[in-house]
Order: sequence, then structure tokens, then C-alpha cells
Amino acid sequence: MELVGRSNFSAGWNSESNIPMNHASNPPDPVVRPEVCAVETVSLQVADVQQSILKVLTRQGLFGADSQHVIDYVFSPWLPAWGGLHLPYLSSMVRAMDLGEIDPRGRILTVRDQPSLVHLDGSRAAGPVAMAYATELLVEKAKATGIAGAIIRNSSAIDRPEAVVATLAHRGLIGFMVSSTGRAEFSPVGDRTPRVAGHRSAWCLPAASSLTLISTQVASLDSLMLLDPAQTEGQPAADLAFDKEGQPARSWNSARTFSLLTGEHDLQYGLLCGLLLAALSDGRLPTERAKKSPFGDDSEHLLLAIEPSSEMAERFPPERLAAFVSSMKHPRAIQQLEKSPTLPATIEVPLAHQQMWIELLDEQRIEHPWK
Repeated sequence: MELVGRSNFSAGWNSESNIPMNHASNPPDPVVRPEVCAVETVSLQVADVQQSILKVLTRQGLFGADSQHVIDYVFSPWLPAWGGLHLPYLSSMVRAMDLGEIDPRGRILTVRDQPSLVHLDGSRAAGPVAMAYATELLVEKAKATGIAGAIIRNSSAIDRPEAVVATLAHRGLIGFMVSSTGRAEFSPVGDRTPRVAGHRSAWCLPAASSLTLISTQVASLDSLMLLDPAQTEGQPAADLAFDKEGQPARSWNSARTFSLLTGEHDLQYGLLCGLLLAALSDGRLPTERAKKSPFGDDSEHLLLAIEPSSEMAERFPPERLAAFVSSMKHPRAIQQLEKSPTLPATIEVPLAHQQMWIELLDEQRIEHPWK
């Protein structure tokens, strides 16, 4: 058994009393609130998982190079533990291809190209394919001009921007990424109308022998359920989830809007992400998207790459960064990574995720070693 990380909602919960921090004086109630839970895991060979992914994506019609981009994204050597957690993301991606929400042969198009900025049309291709294309452009531009940005519209969901910015940092650049994906699901406390979506963003800073990764996000129920469906069993708290009529939801499945009990910071951050990306990409605001699936409506992404000055390495040696990271109270938000790690031979995968992936392989009649 292994403890899977605290859900995104948990930033707003008191882990001791299991009640909202801003309602900490109230007695605990019997309704379910998302928390850390024990999840049974299984050890899988990375090569076997990668081979099964390649077979699935090839069956879906992806080009060989594009399939490899997806595999490289899923099994980022800087974040090996996340490889197993990506299987539900991959399953959802394949379902989206079956529904026509992702074009397996979509080509990334350049809308406008400037010395330090490029606008791309993702052509509804798989998100990791667009990220690989944009990353190469940014490295070239940032090395030439010192700073470069890429705006991608008409793309599909990216659930781990950390993998993208770690790639930029490995190339010697400060990397930043933020995405706008999915419909609005969150509202300020006291307002039952959805205003913001579950935006994710990440920074990564290079150093002489390590990388420093900083993550932040507005929570989303989809990412919570990817960890373990058991976290969303039972009835949500009356002040947390509301149905489409604005009434307290009787189940997680009927919930349409969630209160941002984490406070004004998440609300302001979510509004900023949604407005900024919609304006830059000529895309849609989260409130203008209708589909629940993160692949059902187009996603927008913003990437930045900054060439650090030579003085930065002297001012921020690995020891200084390591001391800063170790002093943080939220180690999941900031991590120290190896600069050039090797991918492990095995990964721990939640058993439910493996079973989900096996079902998809069996549906497509693809052979696999997990009979």
C-alpha cells in the first residue's frame, strides 16, 4: 500500500479535523471531504508500459514521432513517479480521439512568428505533441534573444506542465507554463455560479547540477478523481459542491460548481489565467466552454523560456536552492530535481489505473504482459 498525494482540494482543508480551514470553529460533519487515502499499487516495467502506449497510439493513427513525444511526456525522467499516474490521462486521451475531440494526425501550424514570440495553432492534436514542437522553437528563440514566448491555441489538455518546464530547464533555460483547459467549475465562497477553471502552471529554474521546480494550480475535480475515485465517494459537504440548479449536490457526480474554500488567491489566479490566455490566443474563456471533458473544448497554453544570466549560477548555487527548498512547508509545491536523471526500470502504478489501462488494451485487442 502507498499513500497517494493529497488531493488538490486539500490546500483548503484542516488535515487534523478534516473541515474547511475557514470554518475551523464548526464541529466536523459526516459528509465526505477529499483527503489523503491509501491506494494499492503494483510495480510495472517501464519498457512494458511504454510499448503498450506505443501500440495504442499507433492504432489510433499517430505518427511514430508524435507517439514518441507523448511517451516522453508521460515518462519524464525528472518526474518518474508520475508515469503511473498518467495512465488515466492517456485513457482519456484515447477516448477523446475516438470521439473526434483530438485529431491524432493534427499538424501544429504557425499563425505568427516573431523574433521572441510565436503564435501556434495546435490543430486539436495531442497536447504533448504541441508542447514538443513549441519547446524546440522556444529553445532556439531564447538562445538568440534572451527571452521567448509561445502561445498555443486550439490545443488539447496538458495535465503536467511540470514535465514541459523541466525540459526547458534541462536545456539551460528558466521555463514557465500555464494552461487554460476545461469549463469553469469553481466559484468564490457565497457565489454558486462557476467563474474559473482548474488552471495549472509551473516554473523550473536551472542550476549547475540540479533543477528547481515550482508548481501551482487551481484545483479541479477531474485531477482529484485521477488520483483515486474513492476520494469522491459519498456526499460532498453542503458548502463545497453545488448542482446545476445551484443547490447543494447530493453526490460528486451531480456536482457542477465547487466553492474555492482555499480563498481569494485561487480566485484571482484563476481569473488571471483564464483572461490572459483567452486574450493572448484569441480563444475562449472558461465560462464560454460547455463540455465537462478537458478534451471536449479547445485548450490554450502559454510557455515562456528565459536565458538566465551568467551571474545567476553564482548567486543561486545548488546549495542555496536546496536550503530554500528544504525550508518550505509545502514540499509538493517546490521540488529539487536532478539535472540529468535516468529513467527507472520500474514504476509504482495505482492498481485501479493499471486495470483501467488493461481494459483499454483489451478493447483494442492489443497484447500486453499483464494477463
